[in-house]
Amino acid sequence: AKVTHCRDGDAAREALVRESPDLILADTRLPRIDGISLARLVRQDSRFGLTPIIFITSQDTIADQIEAISAGADHFLSEPVDRELLTHLVINRAERGRRLREMVHRDGLTGLLNHATLMAELEHTVEFARRHGESFAYLMIDVDHFKRINDRYGHLAGDQVLLHIARVFQTTARASDLIGRYGGEEFGVILRRTDSAGAGILSRKLRHALQTQPALLPTGETIPVKVCMGIATYPADADSAGELVHLADVALYRAKSAGRDRVEFTGPTPG
Repeated sequence: AKVTHCRDGDAAREALVRESPDLILADTRLPRIDGISLARLVRQDSRFGLTPIIFITSQDTIADQIEAISAGADHFLSEPVDRELLTHLVINRAERGRRLREMVHRDGLTGLLNHATLMAELEHTVEFARRHGESFAYLMIDVDHFKRINDRYGHLAGDQVLLHIARVFQTTARASDLIGRYGGEEFGVILRRTDSAGAGILSRKLRHALQTQPALLPTGETIPVKVCMGIATYPADADSAGELVHLADVALYRAKSAGRDRVEFTGPTPG
C-alpha cells in the first residue's frame, strides 16, 4: 500500500490534486489549514464524497466530535491511540470505502467509470492541466452499427460486445488514461499529458486492437468490432470540460458521416 505523508494542511490539499486516496487520516490540529477545515474542503470535491476520513486528536469533548462529524469525518480517535486498533480501523474503513466507491462510480456492465464520474474526472483534469501548464486529449468513441449487433444476435450478445470492448481498451490504453462508458455504445477516454499527435497514436492502437481481437460469444461465434472516434485537445481546441466534450462529439459525428471506422480531430490532423 502507498502512504503519502503531508506536513500540514496546505500540503495535504496539494496532494489531493494529484492523488485519489482510499482513506484520509489526519490530526485536527494541522498547521496552516486545520483538520476540520481540510475535511470541509475534501467533502466539497465530488471525487472524495465517499472517501473515509479519520481524525486523531487530544480534543475529545462531545462538541469537538460533533464539529468533526459535521465537517465530514467518519471516525474520531482520541490520543493516545492504540496502534492495533488504528491499524484495523484504517484497513477496514479503506476497504469498505473502496467497495462503496466501486458501486457508485463504476458502470455496472463494463466496470469502467460511469458517465458522471468520467465527467467529474474530466473537470478535474482540466483544472490540473491549467494549474500545471499541461496538455491532454479527450476521445469520444462510438461502436459502428451497434444496433445491427443487437438486432442480429440479441441484447445479451450486445452486452458481451460492450464488455469485450471495455477489456480491450483497458489492456491497450496507458495506465494513466481514464476510460469511461459515456452512455449506450459510446465511450470516453481522457489521455493525460498528451497532445493531438499522441492521441492519434493511441486511437490507432485502440482501433487496431479491436480489429485484431473480435468479440467472442459463448456460442463460439465471433463478432468483428469497429469504432469511430472524435478527438479534442486541451488547451489547443478548448479550455473547459464542457467544450471539450462538445467538440469531440462534433468530430465523432463527422467520423460517422464520413463512413465510420475512422478518426476525426477537432483541429488539424497531426502528421
